[in-house]
Formats: sequence, structure tokens, C-alpha cells
Amino acid sequence: MDVFAHSHSLRKNCSLREIIIMEVHAHTHTERKKWTHYFWEFLMLFLAVFCGFLAEYQLEHKIEKIREKQYMQSMIKDLNTDLANMSLCFTEKESMIKLGDSITQLFILGTHDQHTGKAYYYARNFSTMKNLFLMTDGTLRQLKNSGGLRLIRKTIIVDSLQSYDNLYQQFIVTQENEVDYLMQYRDMLGKIFDVKVFNGMVKTYPEIIRLEGNPELFGTDKQQINDFLLKIHLLKRTKLAEIYYLEQLRHKATNLTSLIKKEYHLK
Repeated sequence: MDVFAHSHSLRKNCSLREIIIMEVHAHTHTERKKWTHYFWEFLMLFLAVFCGFLAEYQLEHKIEKIREKQYMQSMIKDLNTDLANMSLCFTEKESMIKLGDSITQLFILGTHDQHTGKAYYYARNFSTMKNLFLMTDGTLRQLKNSGGLRLIRKTIIVDSLQSYDNLYQQFIVTQENEVDYLMQYRDMLGKIFDVKVFNGMVKTYPEIIRLEGNPELFGTDKQQINDFLLKIHLLKRTKLAEIYYLEQLRHKATNLTSLIKKEYHLK
């Protein structure tokens, strides 16, 4: 019997359901893959993802290091500006303290009646306030507000920055006290000195002219003069405190600048 006839005879003797199962089985039979095949596929996928993560992390780390160095370069510029402004403020405080001493000596020694021209000139100049020191804190504020302090990996730099900022906050309180005492001093001026004389001493800003002769004082009451000298004393004491803080700030700013240059290899 040929093959075709045998197949036809087999089909006749089988049910329809059995024939369908035989056909499907004949067409769907494939070779099963070994477990090692799936293992290597998983391993290759894992390595691809892991390498991508490492590359991204490395790039981000490099960008942060660049940003850190840029922040430090900007910080050096701010510190140099601070040092220049400190010198101006320091000089102004010393000059004003000398003025306060000169006024005080005139009244304490009782020679103010013979030198009222000097008294007017000294007293009017002592009422001014210029060259305030305000920290150039653009970089520091940016680091604080944006969470950039975390970029600074060197703990010694972070500690030095915070120490500098803390000392500045103490200085600011003292400088604000000076403003308060200065307002009180100005209130006393009108009780001792004639505003008409002061008006003739100011022609152009910021110059204050010293008048010839000995113009009369507006008031000579001992209690008022004593209160006036007390305001000078308080102002002078505050200015001395500011000089103390300025010296400390100048020292910290200089050391911090050198430290940043050393740690980040900057010129």
C-alpha cells in the first residue's frame, strides 16, 4: 500500500478531533531554549542599563565639579571686593573717632567758647555716615538659596564660609547700633548748634566748609552739653567695636581667599 493510501486509511479510522490535534502538533512543535540563553539575555540587558547609569553619573559628577570651581572663582571676586570696601570703612571709622575725640576735648577742656568755628566744623562732620560695609554676598546667597553648598565637597571651605558669614552678622548688628546712636546724636545737634550756621557750611555735596571766626553756640546748658557728649561717647564706642569686627573680617576674608586658591588650584 502506498503512503498516500495509508494516510487516507488512517484518517478514516480516526475521529475528527484526533486529526485536528495531530495536525496542530505537527505544525507547532519547536525546539525549547536552554536556561543559559535567558540568563545571558538578562545579563546583557543589565550590563547595558548599568553602563548607561555609570555614564550618566560620571557626566553629572563632572558637571558638578565644574560648577563648584566656578562658584569658588566667583567667591574670590566677592571676597576681594569685600576687602577693598573694608579698607574704606576702616579708614572712615578711624577718622570719625578722631573727630569725636576733638569735639569732646573742646568741651571738656572748656575751650569751645574760643574755638566755636572748630566745634561747628567737627560736630557737623561727625554727624555724617559714609562708606558702610555691606558684604558682597551674591555668590554666598546663591549657594544657600539653590542648595549649592552641597556642591562644595571640601568641609574646610564650607566651615570657613559659615564662620565668615556669622562674624559679618555680628558686625551688622553693631553697624545698625551706630545708625541708631547717630540719629540720637543728630537730635542733640539742634540744642547746641545754630542751624543757620550749619546751613552756611554746606554749599555743594559732599563738602562741608569750615567758616571763619567764632559763631555763637545755640545752647550752653551744661546738662544738654553733657547729653551731647554722651551721644558722642556712645557713637565712638560703637565705631571702635566696628573696627574690631572689621579687623576680624579682614583676617578671615584674606585667609579664606588663600584657602580657596590652594584647595582649587586657582590663581
